[in-house]
Amino acid sequence: MVLKRARAALLLVGALVAGVVSVLLVAGCSPEVSPTVTPSVKDAPDTTITGATTASTVSTAASSQPITSRWPPGIEAVVLSGEDGLYVVDASGVRWSQEAEDADQPLTTDTVRGPQIVSGLDGLGVSSNDEFIAYVEDDKEIVVRSIADGTVTQRATVQTEGHTWLRAISSDGVLAALVTVDPQAEGEDAADEVPWSVTVVDLSSGTATVEKTLNDFVRQRIEDGGRCGLTTLKWLPEYKLLVGLSGDPYETYLYDPVADLLEVIPQLDYIWDLAPGGLVLGTSMGDPAEAVLWNARDGSYEPVVLDTAWPNAGHGGVNADGTALVLMVAKSADWNGGHGWQVFGQEASEWQPAGPVAEVDWMYQPPSLLSNDGTNAWTVVSQSTVYNKTVLLSHDFTTGDWGEWFRSEDMQVNLGSFVFAAVVLED
Repeated sequence: MVLKRARAALLLVGALVAGVVSVLLVAGCSPEVSPTVTPSVKDAPDTTITGATTASTVSTAASSQPITSRWPPGIEAVVLSGEDGLYVVDASGVRWSQEAEDADQPLTTDTVRGPQIVSGLDGLGVSSNDEFIAYVEDDKEIVVRSIADGTVTQRATVQTEGHTWLRAISSDGVLAALVTVDPQAEGEDAADEVPWSVTVVDLSSGTATVEKTLNDFVRQRIEDGGRCGLTTLKWLPEYKLLVGLSGDPYETYLYDPVADLLEVIPQLDYIWDLAPGGLVLGTSMGDPAEAVLWNARDGSYEPVVLDTAWPNAGHGGVNADGTALVLMVAKSADWNGGHGWQVFGQEASEWQPAGPVAEVDWMYQPPSLLSNDGTNAWTVVSQSTVYNKTVLLSHDFTTGDWGEWFRSEDMQVNLGSFVFAAVVLED
C-alpha cells in the first residue's frame, strides 16, 4: 500500500529523532566552507540512525507481529527512530527497518568550555509530501529512502567541515538542505549568536552549493548585535526554502537558491506548520496571538478569524490538502483562563471556527496533525505518562474522545526508547 500522507510530528521541546538537534538549535560556520559531494550507486537499501558513526543491517521484510496491541484509528503508519535503528510500522507490524551497529571509530569531537560538541554530518528529514525520508549514514553519506517500501532513491557522500546537520529534503527527494556551524563557537557562544551557513546538495548530480547571500545575511545580522537562531528550514514548492529566524522580532524569509534571492515575508513571525502545496501556518508579525496563513505559490495571506471567547492562538497544524487547520486556543493571553483544541475551515473566503473548542485542563500540548476531513487531530507528547517518554495523543472531535497510543504497557515488541520521526495519516 502506498503511503498517502506523512507529516513530521515534532516535539515542542524535543528533537525530531534521537540524537538530532532541536528545531530551535542554531547551526553555522563560515560561508566559504563547501561540502563536496560524491553520488553513490543506488544499490540495495543500507541505512543507519543519525547522530553516530555506525554500520547498519537492513531488513525490508515485513514483520507479521503487531508492535502494539492498540493501533490508532486514522493512522496508516509511523516512522520510529530509536537507539537501535529506524522502523516504519503499520498496524500489521514492522513494514521495513534498519538496525544500527556501533562502528569502531567515534565521531571527532572538540573540547570547549561548554558541552562536548560533535564534528561531522548527522540529521534526518522527512519530505512534506509524504514520499521520502533522508538520513545520514556513517557520518558522511546522505541516504534517501521511500517511506512506503524502503527503496533507496538517492545516495551521496558529503565531505563537510565543522558540525553539519541534514535539515530538510525536497518533495522529490533530490535536494537536501544542510546547515553547518563551527564546533568551537557552538560550544562557547549562545546558540542564537553563532553564525551558521546553508548548503544545498543536489543528490542526483553531486553538486553542492553554498548559499552565499543567505549566509552573509546571517553573519551580518549577528555582527550588528542581533540574534539569528535558525528556527525553521523547510522546502517549499518550486525548490524554494522557508527560513525562520529568532530575534526581536522573529522573522521569516523566502529564499530562492536558484536566483540566490532572500526576501522577508512581512506577514509571518513564527512558523508552525507547512502543507505540501505550500500553505504556511504561523503567527502574525503584528500580533503574536493571531494565526495567519501564507501561500508560498502566490504570496497571498489570510488571518484566521478566532472565536471572540477564545481570542488567543497557540501552535497548530494544517491538513494535507490545505482545506482545514487545527489550533491550540485560549481564553486569556496568560493561558490560565482555559484552553483547548479547535478546528478551522474556509467559509466565504475566510478561515473561521468549524466547531466548538475541545477544552482540556490536564495538558498544554498543542495539536500538530489534522485529518483531511477535519474530524481527528494528533500530536506527539513527550513524557505524558510515567510509563513511556513519548506517546501519540489523539482527539476525535465528533465523539470528544481523547486517546494515548504507543504506551509502554501496550507495546508487544521491544523497540527500546524511541521518538516519532513521522506520522503517516490515512487518506
